[in-house]
Amino acid sequence: MIKRLIKTGNSEALILDRTLRAHLGLEGSVEIRLRENEIVLTKPKSIEEIAERIDRRYGRALKRLAK
Repeated sequence: MIKRLIKTGNSEALILDRTLRAHLGLEGSVEIRLRENEIVLTKPKSIEEIAERIDRRYGRALKRLAK
């Protein structure tokens, strides 16, 4: 899919139409990551997903520190 950048002030914007946003499940905010020659848009992670990821990665160390 090719989308055109739209001039807005001193910047350019990528407009994601309603159908595309609905298909991707994007609402309001998106997380933007740059990967080589790509721009990757994803849904922001919920606080629960972030907490779970931290627990998986640092859970043991955090439990030892809590003693």
